[in-house]
Amino acid sequence: MKWYPDLYFGKQAEKKKDVILRRLRWNIGQLDVYLITEASNGKDLFDIVFAGELKQKAVRRNLPRIIGIAKGYGEALELVEQIVMESIDSLGTPDVKRYLREKSKQKDFDGC
Repeated sequence: MKWYPDLYFGKQAEKKKDVILRRLRWNIGQLDVYLITEASNGKDLFDIVFAGELKQKAVRRNLPRIIGIAKGYGEALELVEQIVMESIDSLGTPDVKRYLREKSKQKDFDGC
């Protein structure tokens, strides 16, 4: 699995962050956990994927980069909204791909 360097977490997912990440890495099924990924079709902003789908090898193998993790579909929608609003506030446009790319570069630069 490919991960965004500055992974987003929903409020409920943040509380169980370590457990969720461990279970994702070990391919242990989780109820009510959703992943926000880059769009698989290249046209949309994001895909919201139920973590249970990762039990299928083809889904796991072809999963785009994970940008965020949420506990519940509603929280996943809120997280997507938050990312889009951050992009608009930062760039003035909903160009989320550019925003995330610049944000990860800035984080790398700040860490030096």
